[in-house]
Parts: sequence; C-alpha cells; structure tokens
Amino acid sequence: MKTLLLIQARVWSLGWTKDYFNNVPGLMHEYGGQYILKATKLELVEGEDEPWQQLLIAEFPTPESAKAFYSSAAYESWKALRQKHGEYRIQLVSG
Repeated sequence: MKTLLLIQARVWSLGWTKDYFNNVPGLMHEYGGQYILKATKLELVEGEDEPWQQLLIAEFPTPESAKAFYSSAAYESWKALRQKHGEYRIQLVSG
C-alpha cells in the first residue's frame, strides 16, 4: 500500500539544506521512496494555525519502508542535522 510521508517545516537557517538534499533523496531511494512535492508557497485556507514555511511530500511503497527509512542508521545523522535547524511535523499517511 503506497504511503506518504508528509513533512511540514519551519526552517531557521538554510546553509545545510543543499548538502541534505544532495544526499537524502538517494538514501530514500534505497527504501523505495522519493520526494513528489517540495513547496514553499503555502497559504492557510481554513483553520487557525499559522501556515508552515515548507511542505514536503515523499512517497514510499509501504508504511514499513517509510518507517525503515526514517529509523535507519544511515538517516540518523541527517535527521539530527535537520532537527538542529528547524521545527518539523511529520506524519505517515496511508489508506
């Protein structure tokens, strides 16, 4: 069952992002995943929360493959780098 990894981001600095996006998509691909959307123009249409600065959507073949990528030892240092430079809300969506 295809699974989406929804990543909402508020990034405080951008100096690290080039290296991150040059490396993480290849790692994601090892688990069958790929980014299908990277958006920075977000507009809140309904609700009360402030819109996040970025929305990224990655697609994986199964919930298990998405979780395996996210918890992999190879992604651990990239995750720590990302978390150091922003605030994130990440959800798995399947159904």
